[in-house]
Amino acid sequence: MNYCAPCTLRAYRRTWGLSQRELAEILGFASRTQVSRLEHGKRIPGLETALACSTLFGVSLDDLFPQFVAEIEEKLREKITRLREGSLHTTSVSDLRKRELLDRALSGANDEPYPGSV
Repeated sequence: MNYCAPCTLRAYRRTWGLSQRELAEILGFASRTQVSRLEHGKRIPGLETALACSTLFGVSLDDLFPQFVAEIEEKLREKITRLREGSLHTTSVSDLRKRELLDRALSGANDEPYPGSV
């Protein structure tokens, strides 16, 4: 199964002159084969691996592993939708704020700071 197409990990790795073996060492992998599997979409990156690659190359997870991020977002949307549907009939202040958060997350407008943040 091709999991992550197109995955740009290989392009970033090569741009910076890292071999698969060197990246494997940085990521704590036993062999370069694990990097190859990530680059070819045959392996799902774990969260630690995905964040490490994002930090190393200074790019977003979405730039490196777009399909991985899209699948996470889709699962999150499904869960948010179910939670929101279950809270439609309540009117407490807390529930209204919760629905506001869920609506923002569903609309993709969740880049604003949360109340009380600086």
